[in-house]
Amino acid sequence: MSTSILVLFSILVNVVFFILHFCVWRFKKNNSPKLGLLSLIFLTTYVIFCFSFFVFFNMSIDKHFWLTAPTSFCIFILYLHFYIGMLKSVSLRIMSEIIARNEMNIDIRELKKIYSFEKMVEPRLNLLVTNKWLRVKNNKYYCTKLSKNIAFINLLFHKLFRLNITG
Repeated sequence: MSTSILVLFSILVNVVFFILHFCVWRFKKNNSPKLGLLSLIFLTTYVIFCFSFFVFFNMSIDKHFWLTAPTSFCIFILYLHFYIGMLKSVSLRIMSEIIARNEMNIDIRELKKIYSFEKMVEPRLNLLVTNKWLRVKNNKYYCTKLSKNIAFINLLFHKLFRLNITG
């Protein structure tokens, strides 16, 4: 069995895991990332695929496991970083707050009502403005075109997984 087939196996395991993650989260109320459940879904997917692979291709475990396990788990861990980042990012939450409003802007007073401003929001707003993710006009913050797209993608993932906006 070639190495490329084993790497494709790892990719397939993670694609199926993503689909299962999506399906389970659609039917489950989620206010937190539930990393234990995510890990259980991934491990179950990996074990089922390995068992199927061994049965159908009559391959020994030691030839298969040493390449697919690290590759599969690495892809899973990269996905977890993406998922948790999307779920907990204060920057994404601020941009989502802006585009969720009809006028697509937010005043400092409104942000102070929602968040602990001095410790959490003010440094993040300054960073977002410095990096040109947000712009300020008349003490109101607006998303740039790129940050709007990223915030829309973030909101799409929140809708897919039925997650509340967090951060």
